[in-house]
Amino acid sequence: MLLYRVRVKDGYEETAAMVLANKLLTAGTHFAPLVKSIIGRASCPGWVFIESDGADASKLCANVSDIYPRHIHPIVDDIKQYLHKPLVVPKEGNWVRLNSPPLYRGDLAYVRVYNDTSPDRLTTKLKNPGAVKADDELNFTYLGQRYRNGLHYIVTHEFEPTIPTHKELVLFQCRSFVDPEDIACSINERAALSLQVTDRIVVTSGKLVGMSGIITEFSGNNKEATIRLNSTEITMDVVLSPILLHKVVQVSDHVRVVRGAGDGRVGWVVAVDRTELHVWEDKTALLVSN
Repeated sequence: MLLYRVRVKDGYEETAAMVLANKLLTAGTHFAPLVKSIIGRASCPGWVFIESDGADASKLCANVSDIYPRHIHPIVDDIKQYLHKPLVVPKEGNWVRLNSPPLYRGDLAYVRVYNDTSPDRLTTKLKNPGAVKADDELNFTYLGQRYRNGLHYIVTHEFEPTIPTHKELVLFQCRSFVDPEDIACSINERAALSLQVTDRIVVTSGKLVGMSGIITEFSGNNKEATIRLNSTEITMDVVLSPILLHKVVQVSDHVRVVRGAGDGRVGWVVAVDRTELHVWEDKTALLVSN
């Protein structure tokens, strides 16, 4: 009996855990003795955790929307870091996901100010402003709620750290109070989550910038990646943060477009130019260039 992590759709972690738990209960005795627990947490974006053996975890996740049973990995490092809610001390420019009140549960929030007694942040929740009392062109009050630059401004202590999806970041990109560097950093962190063992990568920053290699191992809750670098002069293993790595996309890779005209489309890479990928979309059999 091991703890396995299973890849799920970004932002779907808690919902996926409930869907799997419901499947477990309705399946009767087929799964119940074999699956001990299911955990989904917004602070571990893109994954749910199943205490079972690999075969039973795969069966439980089969044919469930937005869950990818092919990506099941045993956790061999410190399990406690996955089971305990992390102690979070957010800084200005961090992203969190709200736990309450119920109206805003699950919303993404950008931290503006934080202190021990009054954390301040802005959420993506926005009602139709209708008749508003405007302080200026960026700030207004609607039904007693404060809005700034189109986003709801609240004070809360209920949150978990998260890495936003690209679609969520789009809502913040044109806001004057959001640092573009925070957006760029989040995009890199989100891309790092999709890296897998055996992926070909290129180092994008630091002393090894420009060198290429293959990921051989992840450790430390995926915060470190062991890379086998290959060049004409040297072959060596190094440990780097996944944020410093960029996957080398090749013909025949299966990809999802996250930016540009083809945003959200999924398909196979059929050609790679210097500045563009040409993707044959699965559902429509259309060629997408991005």
